[in-house]
Amino acid sequence: MSGRLQRFVTADGVLFQAPDHLKTSPLKANAINNHDSRKHGIDISDRAKLDRRLQVDSSMGTSVLIDFEEFESDILPGLPAGARKFGKLSHRQRKKLFKTFSEAFEKYTPTNVSEDRLTETVVDLINSVNLPNGYRATTSCYKADLTDSTRSKVDAALYADGYAPRDGAPDWTHCRLYIEFKKNDTSYDPFDDRDGWNAESMTASRARVRAQLIAYAWNTFLYQHRTALFSMFIIGDCFRAMRWDRSGVIVSRKVNYVDDPEALLGFLWHFVQLDDAAQGLDPTARLIKENSKAFRLMGHFAQPNEDLDVDDWENAEITIPEIAAPVSASKRTRRLRGKAKDFLDDDAPLYDLDYADIDDDGMDRRVFKYVRQKFAESIKDWPLYKLTVGPDDRIFLVGKPIFKSSAMFGRATRGYVALDVRTRRFTFLEDSWRPFYVGVQPEGTYLEMFADDTRFVHPTMICHGDVAQQTLTSSYSAQRRRKALRAAIPRQAAPTTGTKRARETEAKVGEQQGADTSLRHHTHYRIVVKEVCLPFEKFTSTEQLLRLMFGCIRAHSYAYSVYKIMHRDISAGNVLILPKIVTTLDDDGVDVEIVQWEGFLTDWELAKPVVEKPSEDSARQPERTGTWQFMSVAYVAANWIRPIEVADELESFFHVTLFYAVRFLRNSLRSVNEFVLEYFDTFNGSDEGRIVCGALKTLTLRFGILEASNIPLRFLKKDGGEGNPLNELLKNLLRLFKGRYEYLQHLNVDIAKEKKVAKPAPSAASKSGIPPRRIARPDTSLDPWKAKRKHSIQSAESQASSSQSTSGELSPEARRSKELLDDHAEVLDLFEATVWNTESAVWDDTGVVDHDQLVNYDPRIRLIAWADSTRSTMGTKRFKASHDAEPSVALPLTDSVVGGPSKVDRKGKGRVQ
Repeated sequence: MSGRLQRFVTADGVLFQAPDHLKTSPLKANAINNHDSRKHGIDISDRAKLDRRLQVDSSMGTSVLIDFEEFESDILPGLPAGARKFGKLSHRQRKKLFKTFSEAFEKYTPTNVSEDRLTETVVDLINSVNLPNGYRATTSCYKADLTDSTRSKVDAALYADGYAPRDGAPDWTHCRLYIEFKKNDTSYDPFDDRDGWNAESMTASRARVRAQLIAYAWNTFLYQHRTALFSMFIIGDCFRAMRWDRSGVIVSRKVNYVDDPEALLGFLWHFVQLDDAAQGLDPTARLIKENSKAFRLMGHFAQPNEDLDVDDWENAEITIPEIAAPVSASKRTRRLRGKAKDFLDDDAPLYDLDYADIDDDGMDRRVFKYVRQKFAESIKDWPLYKLTVGPDDRIFLVGKPIFKSSAMFGRATRGYVALDVRTRRFTFLEDSWRPFYVGVQPEGTYLEMFADDTRFVHPTMICHGDVAQQTLTSSYSAQRRRKALRAAIPRQAAPTTGTKRARETEAKVGEQQGADTSLRHHTHYRIVVKEVCLPFEKFTSTEQLLRLMFGCIRAHSYAYSVYKIMHRDISAGNVLILPKIVTTLDDDGVDVEIVQWEGFLTDWELAKPVVEKPSEDSARQPERTGTWQFMSVAYVAANWIRPIEVADELESFFHVTLFYAVRFLRNSLRSVNEFVLEYFDTFNGSDEGRIVCGALKTLTLRFGILEASNIPLRFLKKDGGEGNPLNELLKNLLRLFKGRYEYLQHLNVDIAKEKKVAKPAPSAASKSGIPPRRIARPDTSLDPWKAKRKHSIQSAESQASSSQSTSGELSPEARRSKELLDDHAEVLDLFEATVWNTESAVWDDTGVVDHDQLVNYDPRIRLIAWADSTRSTMGTKRFKASHDAEPSVALPLTDSVVGGPSKVDRKGKGRVQ
């Protein structure tokens, strides 16, 4: 990042000056990542047409349009010492190029020439100048990479010497710069160069092309570890240069390469002489070569090991004794210890793949089978990388992410089962681009606070740290807007620096700049934790579901009570199952080791300290990500003017419990798909233009009745009979939430305007014939919520007894419910009593059904229809280019968008792929 851009970013991040009424960062209603059901375990296959539609709809306002000369001087990194500039074409070369274009456009003008002819002509032109360092362009518009589930086929790409593919398919692992072609027709140009117009066109055909460009950038970032990506968009006889990062894309205005071929060729000539980092490759990630030491090391640890691998299903008896790494080490091992990087780069034999140069932590080296299996799956048919993490540059080996963000712009979180080279242990590594704002702490900051606390279950951090890489697009956009704001401030004469008027001018610019919500600024971040968990959907019974959820709520309560930290992202994807080996007594009173599952609350990235005075609370960034489906009705309706409260988080736990229950427990629903769609994935617009939860979810909380199509929702035993204890628990929880909403209504304040004080795919779990072992009640006597429990009940009952329910007054039950939801005690007590006070026989036959009842579920079509229904109709109205308050793009929901194979228009009207 250049020095002139750094002044907009302090060492602690960007200072966002939120409006006084904004107490929490708003969520972007149409952001794809806030709705993506894949985040919480629903198996939705990649469908490029739908995903691209949502991608482009959620990324409006992320493009920065500049002149090509400005792109060259400000965006394209400078040439290294000794590099050669392209220079001017000779008369002979120009004559040859003119002949090439004349032949290409002999029968067609640049306006109606076929894309195939255009692609071949320009690729031949690029290769004819013999780019430095052996770079070549190849076409790849008809065949997809076999490993690419999206089946994307970019028209052409630039590759380094020796890496150009020969099979006609794109090589996403080695692509350095992609090139997309369209005929010279305005309807296929996604950008608008006219002054005063929005840079991003909203018309359907142009938006579809922008969706293609975003998809190709997303795919390149998926296969590679990148900080940025350059690309080129050629439309007829003109081209645009582009640079992508996690904040947005910087796009040049069109340049005619037929009239000025030096511009196009000079840009590529300059680009291929840049080093890997300047081209956008992440210097802290190194692609692992086949048969290298790191490659063989990963292959070795991916193989099953009968001496170390243990079963992972709950109550499985462990017969393999605890195994620790050797205490002593050979002279060679001692010499190599702590030099993992040198070891992997060394060409000498590996000697001992298991223990060479390990850092022996003396811990148990047994591995749950599902962990090794997930690691083995991740390194199959996928590029492998060495990543460095933390200030010590600790090395981890990774393959394919086990989960990934579906959005090109934003946090772009990816999770890996990683091999720690130093200890030879499997770990979980998260790579993301966290929002970089003053007061927004990385997740590792909170995990460091929890590090030595063994009183509650939390992620065990190994290392973390920013990667010293930030998004250029956001900084550059802010610089340009600041310059425009400064120029727009009227002044009779330029004030002298340091004068009162100069300071007032700077204050005005700073005030407007601070309120700028255009592009979020991100910094690259990695964190590694010890635990590799099972997804929550692996629970096997109703009792187990509630016990695991109790553990997650208990962890949330402890972090809130002891550390004054609010998690703020309770969702189905952030509750996991942590298998642990524990010692217990068998029926004969002999010590045995078994597997026990615990609920595990993860992803503390959005956590925030609870402030004592609500007036001190404010939004720390212009927007944040989150999971709409599980947010409380009151929080969504509040339109971000009040902080998240404990009651909101407890309601989110209710929604998560319900979500997993309807998917895997037998119930009375006629259609689980319809219920999930209406309850979790439906949102409505209010009269004031806000986004609010759907009617089913809202009515359930307001009236405390759980039903669908006027039929009560009941959870049944597997044989269809009544008696599942879950029903009574949900009934009691809904009674509390109903009381809270009655309390909010009684205040005669619209929930959306309330300003009240905020109080501080893994291996399947075995379903063998082993009889279930009742898990002992955990010792919660010292938990903070237990200490509050007696006081909470007495206070609520005292207040209720002194209240007389008369017409127009708040009922004692509502007042009591509101107070009980101010902390965790009542909800935890309900869960604890249900799990451990219910007779064992009552739980009989309340196990999960044989399959996920959410069959062929895909909310994307509904989400697209919802976006269309809430879209502002701008028509052809001319409006000032801006990155905030962008209307969504209109794309017709036709077969060409929903699905079907890629097609090439034989009349040359443009390729949709």
